[in-house]
Amino acid sequence: MQTALILLVLATLAAIQARAIRGTRRHHLQELCRRQAAAETYDEIVAAGGTIAFVAASVVVITAVLATLLVGRQLPADATGRLAATGWICLCWGMLVIAPNLITRLAGGWVVVATWRIWRPLVAVAGPLL
Repeated sequence: MQTALILLVLATLAAIQARAIRGTRRHHLQELCRRQAAAETYDEIVAAGGTIAFVAASVVVITAVLATLLVGRQLPADATGRLAATGWICLCWGMLVIAPNLITRLAGGWVVVATWRIWRPLVAVAGPLL
């Protein structure tokens, strides 16, 4: 169960990134980059946005499915198991839909700019393949 929760947290972080890169307004992103004295970063982020969204969405799907498979193997096939499965579905919905929407509404642009250093090398490798 612990591994499933770790995978779900990873999926949540990727969902936040996918939502943030798609939902942040360009003028807001440009202003954040300018404030951090990294105006050239804006052009890099905009150019790599599609790759980041694709990779992040792929991480969401893969990790969420793996987490669900791990949890499913541990659930009993009775009413208790069905109740636990319902709880897992609600937890996934909250962490993969509700939390990313709330966080990106409050700090989507900041998430994109703050995580660019993590994404830059990945985009350099994955970008040409996608």
